[in-house]
Amino acid sequence: MAAADAVCPRVTSVADALKALRGKAGACILEGCGTSRDDAAALPKKLFDAELRAAPEPAEVSQRILGARGIGKEDNFRAHTDGHAYGDRFPDFFLLLCACASKEGGGNFLVDGYAVLDALANNPDTAWAAKALEERPVDQTSRVPSVTPVVLRAPDGRRALRCRLSGPPLAFAAQRVSAESDDPEADAAMLKIYHEAVEKAADAAPRVFLRPGDALVVDNYRMFHGRDPYTDSERLLWRCWIWTSGARGVPDTELHSTPGNTAGAVRADSSQDASAAGKPTPDAEDRDGLSPLKRQKQK
Repeated sequence: MAAADAVCPRVTSVADALKALRGKAGACILEGCGTSRDDAAALPKKLFDAELRAAPEPAEVSQRILGARGIGKEDNFRAHTDGHAYGDRFPDFFLLLCACASKEGGGNFLVDGYAVLDALANNPDTAWAAKALEERPVDQTSRVPSVTPVVLRAPDGRRALRCRLSGPPLAFAAQRVSAESDDPEADAAMLKIYHEAVEKAADAAPRVFLRPGDALVVDNYRMFHGRDPYTDSERLLWRCWIWTSGARGVPDTELHSTPGNTAGAVRADSSQDASAAGKPTPDAEDRDGLSPLKRQKQK
C-alpha cells in the first residue's frame, strides 16, 4: 500500500468512508462521486444522512476564484482548518470533489492534529504548550470574531482543533496572541511551538492526488490540510462545508462553503470578486473565453 493510501485510504462505499473518517485515518477519498456541482451538493446527505445539520451549496475551488483572494496556483497553501471564517462554530467535516485535476503538482496533504497535540504532550519540553492550547485564549478572528483556545470541545467531548499558519492568503491572519492576553510572551511561545510542529508534520506528510470523481472527505475537527503548487489553470474542485449533529453548533447566519472576499462577513464568491483587480487573466479564461466553471457546466 502506498504511503498516501495508508494515511488517506481510497474507498468506494459510504460505509467504508464513515469507517475511515471515524477511525484511525480521519479522512478518506471516496471514489466514483461524479464531477459536477450537483454531484458535490448531493454528497453531504449521502454521507451523513440523519446526522446532517447543514451543508451550504458547493463553492468553486479554482485559480479563477482563489487567485483573487491571494492564493495563487504557484503558492504553497499551508496547513489550515477549513471554515475558520465562522469562528468557533466552524464545520466538523468538509469535502473536496475533483472535477478537473492538474497535470502537474497540486498534491494535497493532511496533518493529524490529534497526533501533533499528543506528541507535544508527551514531550517534557513542550507538554506545557499542549496543556495551554486548551486553556489560553488566542485571537483566531478571520471573518467572525473569535478569541478562544486553539483546542475546544465538541458536545461528545472530542477535541475540536483549529490551525491557521501565516499566509497565503495574507488577508486571513494566522492564529495570534490576543490583545487582551495577560501573558503575551507565553502565548507567543505556545503558538510558535504549535505552528512549528504542524509545519514539520506537513513537510513530512505524503501527498494525495485527486482524480476526477474523487471526493476527499475530512474530519475538520481533527485534520489540517493544504496543497502544493500546481501548473494547470483548469484545475477545478468543489468544496462543501458540513455541519453534523456532532458539531459544536451551526452558525446562526446565512451559510456558505467559502469565506468570500468581504471583510468582516462571510459571503459567497462571485465573478465580480474574482475579476475585481481588472480584466480576467489567461489563468481565469482560456482562449475560448470559458472559465473552468463555465466549461464544467457545458460538460
